[in-house]
Amino acid sequence: MTIEEYVKGKMVNTFGLWPEDTVPVMEAVKQQAGDSMSGRWSDDIEGYPTGLLTHFILTAKDEARKWGRANKPQAFWLVLLES
Repeated sequence: MTIEEYVKGKMVNTFGLWPEDTVPVMEAVKQQAGDSMSGRWSDDIEGYPTGLLTHFILTAKDEARKWGRANKPQAFWLVLLES
C-alpha cells in the first residue's frame, strides 16, 4: 500500500469522507508537505516511521475539516472530524 493510498483509506474508513472528497484534501496535504515528499507519495508505507504516517493522517484530518466547512458544510463526516 502506498502512502497516498494509506492516507486516503484513513480518510474514507476512519473519518467517513466519500472517496471523491479525498482528492482535494489529499492535494492540500501534499502542498503542505512540500518538496520533502515530492515523488514519495507512491512509495510503499513499509519502512516509513509510524510517526510520519501519523503526521500525514493528522494533517489530512485538519485539511478535511477546512475543506468540508468551505465546500460541504452539511457533510455528516464533519462531526467525525471534531473528535
